Amino acid sequence: MPSVLAAVTLRTDLNGVAQDGRTCLALTGDSVEITAPASVQWLLVTPVPRSIRDVSRSPSGLRTDALTYCVEPLQIEACTLRFVAGQAPLPAGPGLFYIMAADTGASLADSLVSAEPLQREFPSIVQVCVRPGDTYAGYLMEVLGAPFLMAPGRTAGGYRQADERMGFDCAGLAVYGARRMGMDVDYLGPAGIMRYLERVAPGLYFPVFQDSLWVYRDSGGHPVQIGEGALREGDLLHFGSQVSIYLEDRGEPGILDTHDLVIQAWLGCVGICTVGQNGFFGLPLRALRWKESP
Repeated sequence: MPSVLAAVTLRTDLNGVAQDGRTCLALTGDSVEITAPASVQWLLVTPVPRSIRDVSRSPSGLRTDALTYCVEPLQIEACTLRFVAGQAPLPAGPGLFYIMAADTGASLADSLVSAEPLQREFPSIVQVCVRPGDTYAGYLMEVLGAPFLMAPGRTAGGYRQADERMGFDCAGLAVYGARRMGMDVDYLGPAGIMRYLERVAPGLYFPVFQDSLWVYRDSGGHPVQIGEGALREGDLLHFGSQVSIYLEDRGEPGILDTHDLVIQAWLGCVGICTVGQNGFFGLPLRALRWKESP
């Protein structure tokens, strides 16, 4: 860990309301102020995909993933950093970021490594999560860029990696969004979460090539329908060993095909891609929904 971190506790205000100082959960367009006791250098810290430094065990036997983060100066020196969530100096749009305060004039390392949540371990770092709305999909988007962690657990310090937004696997991401919606759902794997889900469409669906497009159809040739009373934003596409969350109809209108968008934790980090790019295209899928979802 760089020795240049300012040993100060930051104050965070969201739309003029003081936050806990550790995490700022903001909607796109919200006003954010992060204040230090004195003038500091402000830096943007972002997780680096596929950057698990090591996997070790604490004396208690808990697994610890040491994650790498990129550190970039924001070229701002002041007591207070003010910005609109989803706009500069953060990258545009929703996602997971960290703001760090460092001593003015100190030489800065371009990366740091930590096995604990940055915002819990260091008082001069604030975790900023920007979401586009208070929907299930919106809560998932506030962790875009979070690292992929297989079976995220607890750190040696006792923090749950998923709840602290350190990283997710495919089912962990789906559960995180449900928990942010207030659902009583445990962190389980793709098979374990089946108890909390109900079918949107019956049976298994397979990709069938038709008119230059892969469409998901059942054994009778019927496609997965999208729209009123059918598949909708936030429903789960369950590939057996992988879970993706459906976002948007981008292909043939009204039916599920490989041009449609999903959000998932895979291929290094939480990201948005097409069904055809999600790494599990070709496997049969089930279309499912959280039983408690509105």
